[in-house]
Amino acid sequence: MNTIEIYVKDIQNALKNHSYYCALSLALTLPDICGMVEFPNKSVGERYISFYNKYIKKSESNAQDPYSSGEVIYNLRNTYLHQGLPDINSGKIKQEVNQVDKFVLFFDDKFRCEMTASVIVENVAFRMIGIGVVYLCEIICNGSLLYYRNNKSKFEIENNIDIVSQDPIGDVIVAKLSATRLDVQFKGNLTQHLAKSLIKSANKAIPTKTKSKAKKSYNFVIFSARISKKRNSKIKKDK
Repeated sequence: MNTIEIYVKDIQNALKNHSYYCALSLALTLPDICGMVEFPNKSVGERYISFYNKYIKKSESNAQDPYSSGEVIYNLRNTYLHQGLPDINSGKIKQEVNQVDKFVLFFDDKFRCEMTASVIVENVAFRMIGIGVVYLCEIICNGSLLYYRNNKSKFEIENNIDIVSQDPIGDVIVAKLSATRLDVQFKGNLTQHLAKSLIKSANKAIPTKTKSKAKKSYNFVIFSARISKKRNSKIKKDK
């Protein structure tokens, strides 16, 4: 499974569980990933905006009313991911029509659309953009997933992510030992064995009183992994 497919699945799960802030955080990174693949020679901002305008939502160069352009969403990505603010900084947006006075994100599953408004009174303009988070996440996911499926050959990160490694600790130890030309294999799953041992030792920890009656310290049984002569791993309890 590719990075894009994994992220889209997690975003969809987050939306189903009404975890809108988590879903938005991850969704805003997808144009970064796909933009890097499609426009590797552009700067971060340029490739993000270019990808969004080309594959997520077409740019409207002659627009009279504000809309969620790639520049607007890139601005949102910066303020939200780097400052924790679900808002945009209009002063940094170059396209005049999108220099809005008010930007609103609707964090619920009822507002699945984009709403814009532009009112001019005596040459004074008021502009607003309102976007449903579910709608925004969905169009980013759909566009990014479609791009990936049509351009799999461009993704060098294909299959590099394993959600749950079978034995990450064992794999790391074996790799380091192999670098020293030691051909060692562990019997069973070292990660699971160590995890179970640590949980078991924590549950059996005996509290002992310290000088202060109000405080307690805990002694835990410590386990170490040792390699037997037959090049199999065994978990032995240190005395």
